[in-house]
This record gives sequence, structure tokens and C-alpha cells, in this order.
Amino acid sequence: MKGLSAALAHREFDGEDMLLALKELKAARVQQKQMTQCALALRPLTRWALEDARREMVRLSKTQFAGPAELALFLSGWAQKLKTEKDLKVFCRHVERMALTAGLLSALRRASQRLVGSRG
Repeated sequence: MKGLSAALAHREFDGEDMLLALKELKAARVQQKQMTQCALALRPLTRWALEDARREMVRLSKTQFAGPAELALFLSGWAQKLKTEKDLKVFCRHVERMALTAGLLSALRRASQRLVGSRG
């Protein structure tokens, strides 16, 4: 994508990379609700100056999203990789898509469990 830093330019934010990241966060017991809260917390940062947004991401990783540690590491790690305002916007949209996808997958799992349980 044009205008992105090297850390983001060749990264696939949808598809397999997103599903892998979600799988890792789920394995670390990051809940769908936490992903949604994270996406909502990041949304206003797209209007902030890059350095301020990066500092806020690190602050959020140490306070609101400190547990589980993997979500904190995800946020603080990405805060260091973002080099342009466009990077920030793309990343925040990515986290929103991750939260939406996590919600869909969670609903599908619950529905699947109900179907399996109703076969009795």
C-alpha cells in the first residue's frame, strides 16, 4: 500500500495474517470483548499526532489492556512499528476488523456448540 512504512507496506492485514493474529490472541485468552474495547480505544487516535498516538498506545498497553499480557505486547509492539500517520490509520482499522472478525467467530463457535449439544 502506497505511503506506508516498511513495517506495514508488505503486510497483509486481512485474511490469513489477521486470522493467525486472532488465533494467537485467543490462545492467550484475549476475549472478543477485550478486542472490541481495544478497537474502540484506538479509534480516536487516528486524529492525533503520530507521536502522541504512539505514547497513548503504550499507556493503554500498561493500564487498560495490561492483562492479558499478549494484548499489551500487541499494542506496545505496534506502537513502535508505526512510522507515519497513514500507518496509524491503517493499524487502527486493522484492529477494528480484528474485533469484528473475533465477534463473528465467537458467535459461530457458540452457534456450533448449541447445534452439537442439541443433537443429544
